[in-house]
Amino acid sequence: KEYTDNDNRFTIEYPNSWVLGEGHPDAFAEFNDQYDWKTSFQVFLNEDDSLDNRSDSKVLRALERNQWELCDEYTFADVGDRKCSDFKAVDSYTMKTNDDRKVYFVKMTYTLEWEDYLPGQEHSIVKTLGLVYDGNNSWEMAVESFEGVFDNHYGNIIYMMKSFSLEPTSTTPTPTPTKSVTAIPGWIKNNAEWWADGVIDDSSFLQ
Repeated sequence: KEYTDNDNRFTIEYPNSWVLGEGHPDAFAEFNDQYDWKTSFQVFLNEDDSLDNRSDSKVLRALERNQWELCDEYTFADVGDRKCSDFKAVDSYTMKTNDDRKVYFVKMTYTLEWEDYLPGQEHSIVKTLGLVYDGNNSWEMAVESFEGVFDNHYGNIIYMMKSFSLEPTSTTPTPTPTKSVTAIPGWIKNNAEWWADGVIDDSSFLQ
């Protein structure tokens, strides 16, 4: 199935058996393997996040560091609904979407505990993240999977990331109508004035 963003900013394909979810309030879309998800795929827009001529390795290291910091901030005291620990960056590389845009890909693992979902139980999570730069912004595909289903869903995750396509936006300006003005040559004006004053006769004016 193909999903098109409400404002036509991007399209993405997802498996026929997956469902649309509500996701994080800042997410532009969420796709789940089922209603009680074991893999959640969300799309975010990061404004003012440009590539800025950085090398691939610098971008990937920055993503790993940012994800570690994000996990470190997830505590019941700070976030309220989840606690994250045991973060580990497992793999990172670049790949291309089907329309040849570069995707910065990072795979990581950590342990999550939810305050309102099976409280007191820890869950091993595999997170995959794909980042696509778009001018001054970037699009982030953030995917969380329970460790037990990750291997089965990995192919779908990569398929979805590669299908991500940014829609071209038309920036052709609408022409502004201009009033057509035909200039009257000065010699015609002079001849008309002389004819009106009787300086020249009718036959001379019409020549």
